[in-house]
Amino acid sequence: LDDLGCISDTIFYLVNMLPTTVDDYGVWDLNVFPNPSRDEFNISFKTVNKQKIKVRIMNLFGEVILLESLEGIKEEYTYSFNLEKYPKGVYILELDDDNGIVNKKLILH
Repeated sequence: LDDLGCISDTIFYLVNMLPTTVDDYGVWDLNVFPNPSRDEFNISFKTVNKQKIKVRIMNLFGEVILLESLEGIKEEYTYSFNLEKYPKGVYILELDDDNGIVNKKLILH
């Protein structure tokens, strides 16, 4: 039944949309290079507010293979990590800041 008590074939749902771009999270201009890579990856990003950012690298099973906590990050930041001891494949980079989580795909070949 609709709001007026009539039978209706249409259903309406209120949907709250989460931020959909990196800019909406307070971290922007996120770059991963080189990607794909044989061993070392670099990430760079910018942020306006001083904040704590967790960097996670996960395999496709969701297992965390690298976890780094970056304190007091503000403005432009570059971080490097090496995955040469891990099997070739696809990994997920996850940046967790004060405003949300951003994911990027990493390809190790």
